[in-house]
Amino acid sequence: MTPRTRSHAGRWLLGFATLAGALAVLVALILGQEPRPARQGSARVAAGPASTAAAPVEAAACRGVRLRPGVDAQATLARHPEGASFCFSRGVYRLAAPLVPKARQRLVARPGAVLSGARVAKGWQRVAGRWRVAGQLPADPTAHGECADGGESCRVAEAVFLDDRRLQRVARLADVGPGRVYADYQRNLIWLGDDPRGRAVEVARAEAAVAGRVQGVVVDGFVVERFANPAQHGAIHAEGRGWRIQRNEIRWNHGVGLFSVGARVRGNHVHHNGQLGLGGGGDDQLVEGNEIDHNNTEGFLPNWEAGGAKWVGTSGLVVRANNVHHNQGPGLWTDINNVDTLYEDNVVHANATHGIFHEISYRAVIRDNRVTDNGHGDPLPGWGGAGIRVAASPDVEVHGNLVAGNRNAIMLVQQVRTDSPSRHGPHELHGVDVHDNQVIMPGGRTGIVDDTDEARSFGRGNRFRGNTYRLPAEGGDVFAWQGQEWDWTAWTRRFGQDATGKLIGSE
Repeated sequence: MTPRTRSHAGRWLLGFATLAGALAVLVALILGQEPRPARQGSARVAAGPASTAAAPVEAAACRGVRLRPGVDAQATLARHPEGASFCFSRGVYRLAAPLVPKARQRLVARPGAVLSGARVAKGWQRVAGRWRVAGQLPADPTAHGECADGGESCRVAEAVFLDDRRLQRVARLADVGPGRVYADYQRNLIWLGDDPRGRAVEVARAEAAVAGRVQGVVVDGFVVERFANPAQHGAIHAEGRGWRIQRNEIRWNHGVGLFSVGARVRGNHVHHNGQLGLGGGGDDQLVEGNEIDHNNTEGFLPNWEAGGAKWVGTSGLVVRANNVHHNQGPGLWTDINNVDTLYEDNVVHANATHGIFHEISYRAVIRDNRVTDNGHGDPLPGWGGAGIRVAASPDVEVHGNLVAGNRNAIMLVQQVRTDSPSRHGPHELHGVDVHDNQVIMPGGRTGIVDDTDEARSFGRGNRFRGNTYRLPAEGGDVFAWQGQEWDWTAWTRRFGQDATGKLIGSE
């Protein structure tokens, strides 16, 4: 049977933040400057007060209906009115379908409360040196997305876990071995290469943990894991405005860990999800103080949509003080008609492609972020893998950032993009102001690239000013402008870029 297609933190965080802070201080000392660049210029985005760290998210007090594992949680929610509170006791709540709360209901977890989308698989038989079980797969499975390897393995959502370890999906029965699983949807058989006797084997089946379009829901303090949510759908899928999604650990789900529209997303640890950590859209969304790491475990094509976080069609999005690292794709990505975006005080480290990526969108401020060691896993040649990349987007201010050790540094790119028309005007690179950043380049390039037939991006208010650079040891032509690469003298004197900038040596 061919699957049908359907459309669409803890101690480690503290340690990493400490190391990142130490790196920034060390770099600043090398540069002979203050550890944190002072803010300069006026932000075009109206946002709340800046901070160097997110305010702690306090545990929500829970005085309401008590739930325990084994109860029908959805029936309990349905019996109570809008605005009711529910206290989930410690234990595993196995869901066959998402919880759908009413407006302003509060779902609050006690420590150790787990929402699981997996069922326990029993009845294994040994056949020809392998193990199989029947009846665990859906009769009409979904398949969605594009895989990096050009195959089909990332498209189906049902994962198999053996003793809390997700097994690697293979495309043929002949490839099954230790640590590998083959799902035969046509015959409804799952094959393992490991002996399951005396071990916990679970199959992810439910498509979401919590979902809804009503307003004002609170989801607080859960572990959310092992959901078979399709690509571009969230294990928590909040389409109503004003949700507060906080202090959750969201892991080991197939598609997006957390999808939200106009929510307050604070203090979550979102990691090891199959496609994306976070996704969403809408107006006035706040994403603050989260750890977002090791997402895209299923091998989706990053340029299709995979990595740390991606937002589409937002207005007034604030992304502040998050720790975003080791995602297989961009770290933070606004793509398609986002307006008035603010990225500030984030630590963005070791993501496979771009660190912060603002694409075919509009007004944005990208300030006071630490963006280090990104882009080294980008398969695209040339200008891929930038620390900060602005593509075909006007009126963007990039300032006060530490950009160090990335494959490429700060890249402005003009492309032919007529695929997503907007009332805000064409997707063109103009009015982009890159100033007062600390840029450390052991390799790569920085500057402006126009990959159209017309040099529309040179001039037009796009400028670099007052940045401080440490260049590769060999020096050379590292500044991109007018289709060529230039040295520091040409960059500053011939083209007038960074006329007030500083070059302080080589790596």
